[in-house]
Parts: sequence; C-alpha cells; structure tokens
Amino acid sequence: MKLRTNHIVILVGLVVFLFVVAVVLREQSVQDGDGRGPASAASRHPSISLEVESFQTGPISNTEVSKFEIEVANRGQAPLEIREIQGSCPLCLGGTIDRNPIPPGRTAILNLSINPYEVYGFESSKSLSIVSNDPNRRIVVMPVNIEVDPELAMEPDRFAFGEIEQGETVERTMILRQVGEQSFEITRIEVQPQ
Repeated sequence: MKLRTNHIVILVGLVVFLFVVAVVLREQSVQDGDGRGPASAASRHPSISLEVESFQTGPISNTEVSKFEIEVANRGQAPLEIREIQGSCPLCLGGTIDRNPIPPGRTAILNLSINPYEVYGFESSKSLSIVSNDPNRRIVVMPVNIEVDPELAMEPDRFAFGEIEQGETVERTMILRQVGEQSFEITRIEVQPQ
C-alpha cells in the first residue's frame, strides 16, 4: 500500500488533534486539583486568611499598652510562613504570631499591641502589614483604627474661622476639661493644617 498525500494530511491532522485534546485535558486536571502528577503538586500552596480584614480597637486605655488577639488561618495546602509583621507606626503598633509556620487547615493567633503614648491624638488610622509565603497575597495590609480614651475634653472640639481679611485678628475660645484621674500638663499648643 502506497501512502498518498491525502493520507499524510489526515495523519498529521489526527496527531495535532490528539495533541490539543491532551493539552486541554491536562489543563482541566490542573484546574480541578485532582491530585495527580507534578502539575497538582505545583498548585499546592499556603493561603492566608485573617479573622477580620480591618480592625477597630474601640476605646483603649490612655495609660497602658492594649493587647488584642486576631485569628490567622491557613486555608491552603502547604505550611504558611509568616515572615514579617510591621506596623505603619512601629512605636505605637506591633504584632507577633504565636505559631509559625501555620500548618494547612490550622490557625494561629496574631497578638496585636498598641502603645497609647505613641499615638498622636485620640483617634488614629494605622495599618499592620503581614508578609507571608502565600503566593497570591504575599503582603496583607490590615487597617487598624485606634481610639484612645482622652485625658481631656475640648469644647468646642474644633474652630471654624470662616474667611478672614488680611491684617484682621480673630480670636476663639476653647475650654479644656480634665476627664481622667491622672494629671497632665499642657506644654505646647500647635495648629494642624487641614
């Protein structure tokens, strides 16, 4: 039997068709995570999940460091390594993890600490960055809103001067009242731009 040109074309077409089917089936197997072969081994990775995506402290003491616990879970299929935890204000906000690495399907506790002496004002927005080996979320940034019990109350809490002509002097009065039992001393008053 002699091979003709049309036989060769059909044979090449069949080989190409089988190759495409094999590639499609392999891709589908990797996406389904069926656990067969080296492709699924590459898809096994850690996955970080926080109990909360942002944290509100509520009122905290103005005289001592406040501590909070936040659950960190590994929803992936490989150990989750927490490589670094850094606050946007290193003096006032920090964190440590109680278990590292975190096994697949397990949780650990992120111990969050806030030093009120280093928080500027009575309300502040900071963030905590958590660096891990999760390939999809290497850095998780969690906003932290801090509310410190004030030592004093101000009435009014801000001034509205409106439009002021050049050379004109405008005065406003604010009453400061001690709220807590601990005494304090006002050493300086600064005007903050809006």
